[in-house]
Amino acid sequence: YLTARGYELADATVQNHRYRLKQFRLWAEETDLSDLCNLTGRHCEQFRIAREEEGLAPMTVRNHMMTLRVFIEWCETQGYVTPGVADKVRTPSVAKSDRTRSDHIEHQTATNIIETLSQFNFASLRHTLFHLLYHTGMRTGAVRAIDISDVHLSDDPYIELRHRPETGTPLKRGTEGERNVSLFDEELTVAMEAYINRTRPAITDEHGREPLFATEHGRVAKSTIQSHTY
Repeated sequence: YLTARGYELADATVQNHRYRLKQFRLWAEETDLSDLCNLTGRHCEQFRIAREEEGLAPMTVRNHMMTLRVFIEWCETQGYVTPGVADKVRTPSVAKSDRTRSDHIEHQTATNIIETLSQFNFASLRHTLFHLLYHTGMRTGAVRAIDISDVHLSDDPYIELRHRPETGTPLKRGTEGERNVSLFDEELTVAMEAYINRTRPAITDEHGREPLFATEHGRVAKSTIQSHTY
């Protein structure tokens, strides 16, 4: 299933499906459900209840059940599951307030962080990365995809975001996510220029590209972006 959907879904979506379906597989093993031919709507409802009893957020449970449903629909087309089971998967409704996360960083907190980094870690990976993320609101996957050639700091500064799945940097929305992002913060552009010229290691990745954010080992990993941001 993951291989088949991998040709049409973003890598991040495939990974989400992999994780959610792993939870279903583990639950199936615990309940001695060893053959999808025996899967029924009752099993699907029992799985939903088990997810809720784990204390998961309503939206998380909804996402698990939506993934399970599309998985079962695919299994039906392949003859692994009795036709009609997917229609019995109940996807719980979720209040609008539960559909989005309200956690955010206060503007003053972000400003204090940027000022501190600018004073003590100017043009470091952490300084430039955090400032860019806060200024633009980019996804971490988009930030990771930026190459040196995508950065334009003269006149009206901007960054090109391009979907390049064949060389390891897909955008979540594919080609629809391609755009130019303007940089209106002069302090950010100064820091980025200093980072590129003084701090960034002279690295090319395995595809011969020059990533903007890099370590001595190549293009920065998503986990590294997250740890710096946290």
